[in-house]
Amino acid sequence: LQPDTWRAFSLGYDAARSLTSDRQQTHGAITWPVLHESTGTVTAVRYRYAGATVTGDRYDSLSGSRTVGRLFGVQCLPEFTRYAPDAGRVNAEALRCLVITEGEFNAMSIWQACHATGIDVLSFGSEGQRTLPAWAVDVAQRYGAVVAWVDSAAKAQDVAQQLPHAVALRSPEEDGTKQDANALLLRGTLGGLIQTARLSCLRRPAQRESVLWDIWDARDTLDAGQRHVAQRLAQELGAKCITWSA
Repeated sequence: LQPDTWRAFSLGYDAARSLTSDRQQTHGAITWPVLHESTGTVTAVRYRYAGATVTGDRYDSLSGSRTVGRLFGVQCLPEFTRYAPDAGRVNAEALRCLVITEGEFNAMSIWQACHATGIDVLSFGSEGQRTLPAWAVDVAQRYGAVVAWVDSAAKAQDVAQQLPHAVALRSPEEDGTKQDANALLLRGTLGGLIQTARLSCLRRPAQRESVLWDIWDARDTLDAGQRHVAQRLAQELGAKCITWSA
């Protein structure tokens, strides 16, 4: 993850996070806040220990943290999600894509790879949460494309029932090992996977053309997978003016 992503999601570092109540054991940990979707206030602070710990647990929360009904990533949602939709109008959000995924680091990886192309992200975090809060369902309904990236079959079914128009995405496997979003980010293939899932939600040529230009406008910052998706999309739409350097 790059510094722009650290800043966007307010990542920090606690060099001596206590592992025991008597503070006899400490370990370094990456930190991030979970915010209330309406007020922007911090409702929880989460930790991921940087390396092996005494207990073997990688994740922890600050005492008093409240994550029920909250999703990670609201600080990076567009401003329109905080206001009521314009009745009878189809606004720019209908051309954007929302990805709902598991794990904060997966969410940040997707944001880093794709946010410049009109893709937003929310995460269940690491608490095994299955039920989307009502506010998140309302927000998702305003997007033209919704992708639910959930690995558990049972949880995927639960999410699909809450977002019936979402496209379900599963982590690809290599040699029997699931490749999560952060692993795919490091390999340079994450963006292509997300853009392909996004396009599977969009059938109308005007919508697909919008994705093409979103990728084209951000082409210098994107991975090779997204550029390859745009190449194929340009051929499909007959956009002969799109050319890509090697």
